[in-house]
Amino acid sequence: MAKRNRVPHRQDDRPVATLEALYIELNRELFGGRLHRVEEVTFEWKAPTQMRGALGDIHMKWGWQLIGGNRPLRGSVRIRVRTGMTTRQTRKTMAHEMAHLAAAMEDGTLKHNGTFWRVMDSIGYGKHHRFEGEKAGERDLYTQKSEARKAVWFWRKQPLGTKVIYAGGVYTLVDVQKRGTKVQIANSIGFRWWVTASAVKSL
Repeated sequence: MAKRNRVPHRQDDRPVATLEALYIELNRELFGGRLHRVEEVTFEWKAPTQMRGALGDIHMKWGWQLIGGNRPLRGSVRIRVRTGMTTRQTRKTMAHEMAHLAAAMEDGTLKHNGTFWRVMDSIGYGKHHRFEGEKAGERDLYTQKSEARKAVWFWRKQPLGTKVIYAGGVYTLVDVQKRGTKVQIANSIGFRWWVTASAVKSL
């Protein structure tokens, strides 16, 4: 179990009929029904080409309220979820966006801050959550970027010219991004290209 998680990892792969039905189900099961009513939320499926760099997102309008200050307005929330994911990843993505809504109702922001991760911990999808028997595409983008940043930090400490393994072949480490998640490698004839740092291994 990951250190941040307060409850066992979710492995929920129950069928998803519609995003509306999924929202109702998760609002009841994970959030105690405290989030916006389903009639106050707009839902959209989006193709991967329409959501590059994200598995889902949430948009909302804000309004100053007498109690609670700046909070998301009722009837102003839109949640979009990428198509083509496994059922359990779709459920996790919806829960992630709903956690943003729950956190926004507390502190008025949509950041991946302490409030957000406290909510995620409480519903079983902590910061380091991984599915058992993880399948291709199930690792969330936050985890992918975190692993790539750690890998970049590691490769910065290695001398350029170090031999590395990438996709089963042996290459030479040529450069490392100062700000980013990639390293540059070269093959035996000097052809260079940038690859995700976490995909490169020590020889």
